[in-house]
Amino acid sequence: MPSPMSLTPASQAFLAQIYPPNAPPARDMPLDVGRAKMEAAARALGGPYLSVRRVEDLSIPSLDGNASVKVRVYSPKIDATLPVLLYAHGGGFVKGNLETHDQLCRRIAVGSDHVVVAVDYRLSPEHRFPAALDDVEAAYTWVVGQVAWDATRISLAGDSAGGNLMSALAVRLAGKPESQVRPEHRIRRQVLIYPVVDVRRRGESYETYGTGYGLSATAIDYYLESYLGPAYTDAKDEDARRAVLEKPEVSTILYQHPEKLPPTLILTAACDPLASEAGLLKERLEAAGVPVRQIIYPDTVHAYMTFFDIFPESEQSLEEIVRFLNEDIGS
Repeated sequence: MPSPMSLTPASQAFLAQIYPPNAPPARDMPLDVGRAKMEAAARALGGPYLSVRRVEDLSIPSLDGNASVKVRVYSPKIDATLPVLLYAHGGGFVKGNLETHDQLCRRIAVGSDHVVVAVDYRLSPEHRFPAALDDVEAAYTWVVGQVAWDATRISLAGDSAGGNLMSALAVRLAGKPESQVRPEHRIRRQVLIYPVVDVRRRGESYETYGTGYGLSATAIDYYLESYLGPAYTDAKDEDARRAVLEKPEVSTILYQHPEKLPPTLILTAACDPLASEAGLLKERLEAAGVPVRQIIYPDTVHAYMTFFDIFPESEQSLEEIVRFLNEDIGS
């Protein structure tokens, strides 16, 4: 089994700062403390501030129309012909917000010449599945109805839990008839950054990298239980548990019509419990004829994308995202 000492210097430095040996397990940390720590880490290590032509914080209608969802819109220029990227932040469904991923969204907007719409979806355990997914769908619905950009060129992106939400949104929209999603508003492509796509926790990376590499298998259990509720760990009713875990909007790798999904870029940290399922998703999309590219960063741990001050892989991944969003791949 590989040792954490074989990680890149950046990954070792990250673990020393964010996951010191005396850090309590995620389950034992009060929610407000965990959320504050994530914000503090993002401020300290997210990289130098990047100016964007216009940044707006807005409240948009929720999916049921009875509440509102906060979004932040990054416009690199004022141009109604620009394409749009919807972004969902990571944080295990329980942490993260517009601030934790602000610098990343700024860099994507400026680098790719896309309007980036970041979604401040509801967090668990206060709001369990499908609340967060409904919120990102609400953002998509709002984007389609605007004239400040080209709503016929909408892409999705998200990291970790946010990767799950955007993958699930792609699945949800792909299953809707044309009367609900017009052909010109279908998702153009998706960027999944170390995503959660199979909550059944299958794959050898859970065994290999589930302890000592930052994000742990036990933390993933806590996050998924917070998001999905007690059914996630209910051994008394295996049928009910399976019904939750195998929903295509939860384990998106199980979607029965992957050929309907958009061209996909998957960014993977090699030393991540989630690495195996990312590889399986790539294989499934390839078998369905979907253009897909997976880039694996050796000896790198989960969550590298937002820490530009530590990881050279952050900048490398940003370049790949920009290239993918703008290249001609027949879509």
